Amino acid sequence: KTYDIRKDYSDYLYQKAITQQYMLNLSGGSNKSSYYLSGNYDKSRANVQENSSERITLNSQFLFNPIKNLDVTVRYNYSLTKNKFNGINSIAASGKYSNIYPYAQLADDQGNYLATPTLFSTSFINDPGVAGLQDWSYIPLQDRLLNNSTSRSVSNRMYGALKYHFTKVFNTEISYQYQESNATSTTIYDRSSYYTRNLINQYSVIADEKVIDYNIPVGDIQYNGLSTIAAHSGRAQLNYNEIFGHHEFSAIGGIEIRETKLEGSSSTVYGYDAEVGSSVSVDYKTLFTLFPSFSALQIPGAPIITPYSLDRYRSYYANASYTYAGRYTITGSARVDQSNLFGVKTNQKGVPLWSVGARWQIDKEDFYHVSWLPIFRSRITYGYNGNIDKGVTAITTAAFYNNNLNNRPFAQIQTPGNPELRWEKIGMLNIAVDFAFKKQLLSGSIEYYTKRGKDLFGDALLASSSGFLQARGNFADMSGSGLDVNLNSVAINKGSFSWAIDALFSYVRDEVTRNEGTNKQIGKPVNSVYS
Repeated sequence: KTYDIRKDYSDYLYQKAITQQYMLNLSGGSNKSSYYLSGNYDKSRANVQENSSERITLNSQFLFNPIKNLDVTVRYNYSLTKNKFNGINSIAASGKYSNIYPYAQLADDQGNYLATPTLFSTSFINDPGVAGLQDWSYIPLQDRLLNNSTSRSVSNRMYGALKYHFTKVFNTEISYQYQESNATSTTIYDRSSYYTRNLINQYSVIADEKVIDYNIPVGDIQYNGLSTIAAHSGRAQLNYNEIFGHHEFSAIGGIEIRETKLEGSSSTVYGYDAEVGSSVSVDYKTLFTLFPSFSALQIPGAPIITPYSLDRYRSYYANASYTYAGRYTITGSARVDQSNLFGVKTNQKGVPLWSVGARWQIDKEDFYHVSWLPIFRSRITYGYNGNIDKGVTAITTAAFYNNNLNNRPFAQIQTPGNPELRWEKIGMLNIAVDFAFKKQLLSGSIEYYTKRGKDLFGDALLASSSGFLQARGNFADMSGSGLDVNLNSVAINKGSFSWAIDALFSYVRDEVTRNEGTNKQIGKPVNSVYS
């Protein structure tokens, strides 16, 4: 055939995209206070018809100095995003055909919408052998207007901080932030849409080659989804920074706490009437025989409430640095991270992490007289960081379900208990040189590093008598090393024209040194073909 479906896409589904952006900023203040306000409104019409989006963002910041040595900061951020999508899921925005043959015709020469075969053949649709069924024809261009999906996301973030200066070199800061996000999604399938007609037909009660009842009522179908995130974070910190003579000291120390709570739900209602907001109850538990496959399934869309997750973290931290004569710098940091790792003993919920480092600015030495290499510095650091896997627990956990055949509740174990869970610890050594030639003709860094991971999370086989095939825990160690070379060059820099060239070379080698899991060879790289 010579017909090309992309012509129908262009005529009936695509359009010119339009984007509108509006912005307003206000700022001002006095010697005791200042403010900044901004608002943005974005509206876009996508290149697919019936698809659009809107976004509103508001930002504000207020700075006060109510009394001597006290600074107050208040911020508020708000965003609202709305999206709308049409009912053609198989049409890709790139213009390529998907799930439909390339010579299909969506409309005739007079612009009348045409049906396209989908789940069933044309002969079956014309004569399914049962009276009283809904029309089973799939008309894509008609569905474009009958299935409407919308989403709405609202985010609020509030931040406040107090900073008090005890002296010019010593101050303290206390801050708190609350962030809340709510996202809703709604899809309404019109009673005339293919999705609705297909479900009604499949779940129809048939006897003597005719429909005698509907398990799914004739009417619109509405899907609703909701997810919420609420996060709190607070910090109290002491700051010290002083310079006298050739000596420069800098140090901070504090505590930080965070809590994040996630919740969600979804549901589908049938026989929905948008004018009065009513719907018809359906039986989500019973297995119904479907037509024409005669398989047995429950009505989709039973209400689901996602169990909320609550993550809490607490950190104690300190950082300090000392620089002599602007040439020699030593640094040190330490922190203890703790979390509500479910069921773990108190002394295993936290892990002490630390690092030390030094830097030598060779180019500032009296003996250094290399004019063509004005920047030449070296640095070295060594330390540990940590990580946890929230998907594992110290005690056995289970989830409850209903059996599809008899509707009886049953429990399924999700994770076997492991009271010996620990944080992953990764030690890393970095040695680097930073340099820059005259006029920035060539600059960059050369960095060599080694790392060693201990108590890494992995999967290991368990004895068959335990009732589990495998479990996840601190079953692996690995080591690695690498070299990173970063080169930058400003080849041309004349007036308003400049040309910069960047090059990056990286070499990495790692190997598994301990693994109680499966299909891993000790001494080989992780995820390689032969390990």
